[in-house]
Amino acid sequence: GGRFGDLEAIGSAASVLDAWHVGARRCSNGVALVLAVDERKVALKSGPGARAALDDAASAAIVQAMRPALRDGQFADAVLLALA
Repeated sequence: GGRFGDLEAIGSAASVLDAWHVGARRCSNGVALVLAVDERKVALKSGPGARAALDDAASAAIVQAMRPALRDGQFADAVLLALA
């Protein structure tokens, strides 16, 4: 497959929000988490309606908390950490 850069990971997360209509359409409150395992990239993106609860700083903290599990190849555990 193709390679996945940082901007592509973020763009893919945004694309998931748009294409899959994640969250309530009227509220635009969806959240997408993209793991590109082979490229060792992760992106967490929230729709405008979710940013009050999940702003950029909160997203960065969640991704940072996931990193040890991701480094260890424990992808399911990393996702569970993101959901906690």
